[in-house]
Amino acid sequence: MKRTEKDMRIFLKTNGEIKEPLKYKAGALQYTIFISVIITLLLSTFVILSYLQQTFSRQNLFFSQVVQTTHQSFEHATLEELPYETIQNVNLTENDALETSLIKRHWGLYDLVYSKSNLKSEVFEKIALMGGNNPDKPALYLKEKKKPLVVVGETKIIGMAFLPQQGVKRGHIAGKSYYNPKLIYGVVSQSQGKLPKIKKRNYLKKWMKNPVFEASQFFNLEFGMQQTNSFHNKTMLFHSTKEIHLRDISLTGNIAIQSDTLVKIAQSAVLKDILIIAPKVEIAKSVTGSFQAFASEYIKVAEGCQLNYPTVLLLYERALKTQEEAPKIELAQKVKLQGVIAYLSETQNKSYQSHINLEKEVVVEGELYCDKNIDTQAQVHGTVYTDEFVAKQFGSIYQNHLYNCGMNASLLPKSYVGLAFKNTKMKVLQWMY
Repeated sequence: MKRTEKDMRIFLKTNGEIKEPLKYKAGALQYTIFISVIITLLLSTFVILSYLQQTFSRQNLFFSQVVQTTHQSFEHATLEELPYETIQNVNLTENDALETSLIKRHWGLYDLVYSKSNLKSEVFEKIALMGGNNPDKPALYLKEKKKPLVVVGETKIIGMAFLPQQGVKRGHIAGKSYYNPKLIYGVVSQSQGKLPKIKKRNYLKKWMKNPVFEASQFFNLEFGMQQTNSFHNKTMLFHSTKEIHLRDISLTGNIAIQSDTLVKIAQSAVLKDILIIAPKVEIAKSVTGSFQAFASEYIKVAEGCQLNYPTVLLLYERALKTQEEAPKIELAQKVKLQGVIAYLSETQNKSYQSHINLEKEVVVEGELYCDKNIDTQAQVHGTVYTDEFVAKQFGSIYQNHLYNCGMNASLLPKSYVGLAFKNTKMKVLQWMY
C-alpha cells in the first residue's frame, strides 16, 4: 500500500504483525516535567537548608563558646591581679582561635573590668563592676587603743567582734544602763593596732586630690536633661569651679560630676551609677538613687533618703590649715543606705568629735569604715570598722561608748560585694552596660 508523506506513520512490527505505536498526550509530558522540577527544587531546598543548618549550628557553637569564655574571664580576673589600663590577653580554652582580652579601670571605690572574646566572626563583650567579697565578715572591728568598748542602752552586737585587749563592759549614760543579757552575741577576738587597709586607699588619696579620667569628654548640664552613657564609651565629665545643683535631671552610667566647691542633689534628680566629686556634697530630703560621692570636707544626707546598692559615701580628710568645721559624714533620721560609708584621714591629731554621725532610725546595709570617731544610733546590717566610738548624749561626750545602736553581720548576704582589703577575694558586684 502506497502511503503519502501526509499519511506517513511509523509502525512497529510485533509477532509478525504491523501495529501502530502508542500515542501520549502533550499534557502528560508537561506533568512529568513539572513533577521533575518540583523534585529538583525540593532536593535543592533540602541541600540548602542542610547547609544553612550546619552553618547556623556552627555559628551558634562559636557564639556559645565566645559567651562562655567571656564569663569565665571574670573568674580569671578574680584570681589574678590585673594591672590597670593595660590590655591582658588570656587563653582560657584549648582553642587557639578563640581570643580573649581583659582590661581593668578605676571607677571610684570599685574597679571596672572589660572582657572581650572573639572567634572567627563572633564577638562578645561584657563589663563588670568588681569589689571585695568576704563571706565571713565580722560585725565589728574596733582598733586596739588600750580602751574597752562600753555598751549602753539597747545596743546589740550580733556576729564576730574584734575588740581591744580590754574587751567589752556594761556602761551607764544619764542613769541608763545596758539592757541585754549578753555583751556580744558572737565570737570575740583581739583586734590589732591598725584597721584593715583598704586596697585602693593610695589610689583614692591621689585621685581625690586631682581627679583624672583616662578617657573622657566634656558635656554641659542642662535643665531637664536625661542622659545615659554606656561604659563602652568615654566618660562624660562635667566640671565647674562653682556650685553645681543637680535638680530636674536624670543621669545614668558612665558620667562624672565634679565641682571645686559644692554639689547639691535635689529630690527631683535621678542618679544611677555616676560619680560625684566635690569638697562638699549635700543630699536633700527623700532623694532616691545609687551613686558614688567623694568629698574632702563634708557629706550631708537629709532625712528619708533611700540610697540603693552599691552607693558609696567617702570622705578623704586632708591636712588643711584652715577649715570652717570638722570634716564629717552625717546621715539624718530615716535614711537607708545600701553600700559603703567610709571616712579616711591623713591626719593623726586626736579629737573627741564625731566624724561619721548616724542618727536614730538610720539603716546601713553594708559596711561602715572610719579612721577616726563614729557616733551612731543606727542599725548596721553588716560590718563596722573604726578607730573609736563617741556618744554625744545629754550634753556630754562618752568615749568608746555605744548607745542604742545595733550591728548584725548575719543580716548581710554572704554574696555581698563591697570594700576590698589586702587578702579579700574580688567578685563581680554588678554587670554594667
